Amino acid sequence: MIVSDKDGTILRSNDAATKLFQHELAELVGQNVRILMPTNMADHHNGYIAHHIETGQRRIIGIGRDVEGLRKDGTVFPLHLSVGNAEVDGQRLFVAIMHDLTNRKVTEDALARSQRLDATGQMTGGIAHDFNNLLTVIIGNLELLEIRGADDRQMPLIKDALDSAKLGADLTTRLMIFARKGNLKPVESEPITTETDQRPSSV
Repeated sequence: MIVSDKDGTILRSNDAATKLFQHELAELVGQNVRILMPTNMADHHNGYIAHHIETGQRRIIGIGRDVEGLRKDGTVFPLHLSVGNAEVDGQRLFVAIMHDLTNRKVTEDALARSQRLDATGQMTGGIAHDFNNLLTVIIGNLELLEIRGADDRQMPLIKDALDSAKLGADLTTRLMIFARKGNLKPVESEPITTETDQRPSSV
């Protein structure tokens, strides 16, 4: 908790606030509350207070919101700020109650990363499923050609194509398992031989 006057001068602070901002009490009292704010917020603070005093409209006063604080070492951190005001002996005072949101933000960021990974997994699973359907058709036709028989030149090509298609199908299956939070293990494949490279590209 920090108490300040209408000009923003800090009059008192409790231990929790001094620890939160890493200041000694003597370093805070007499200073403007803007020393506890990042530049973008500090530049507007006095204007908000003056506007409230003149019009009674509330932009900050009485409205809790998430903002950023500035520690003595220059670290900017998230906090929840609630500001109230009262008159004591004819003097307008403002009381700020603050709660450190660092841990909550860390949890929220971790959850957001998890959700992004889930979305990536779903997309991967969808693509793998569609690709697996295509490979099923290719494998079926290659097996049909193999059953019907082919000449000595065509049969090795059919076998190589069938082996590659089955390898691709195995990989897409692993991708679908990965999308369902399974373990994706590497697929071992044999190197393509020079003889195969020299064969015609179509049957």
